Amino acid sequence: NLDVDDNNKLRVGTSSDLEIFHDGSHSYIKDTGTGALYIDTNDIRIMNAAEDEYMIRAIQNSYVKLYYDGSAKFETTSEGSKAYGILRVEGAEGEDGKLIIQADDGDDFADMWRLRALAASQQLKLEYVNTGGNWETAIEANGDGSVELYYNDVKKLHTRSDGIEVS
Repeated sequence: NLDVDDNNKLRVGTSSDLEIFHDGSHSYIKDTGTGALYIDTNDIRIMNAAEDEYMIRAIQNSYVKLYYDGSAKFETTSEGSKAYGILRVEGAEGEDGKLIIQADDGDDFADMWRLRALAASQQLKLEYVNTGGNWETAIEANGDGSVELYYNDVKKLHTRSDGIEVS
């Protein structure tokens, strides 16, 4: 055992770049040097103080999971990622919340699509990139209940409370 009293630091490195200490209230692992702090392992588990609930778990060549109250809420997968429960996206305070889901195979713009949900304007838009590299609307759903269909970024059909309007 190596016992170090509160407010005393275990210092490692020529310039004491790595510090481990407890200040009486909080515990710290502090890297004060110029390089990165590496944690090399094949399975990392960050748990609550009682060691009966995960907070974060990461397994080499597998997943990283984030937990809330012991329940997985977000996970990386070989295909991308998964969210468990509700995925809520909020803008910074005073800004419009936006959710953008974009699909692109990376070789050019001709196959890029995105779904945007805009909270303040109460719109949901499905858009694509045209051959000129500009975003065009394909479908727009509005908070008032109307839906609009577009062809070549020109509105062709609009739903209304009394039916539809076709251009």
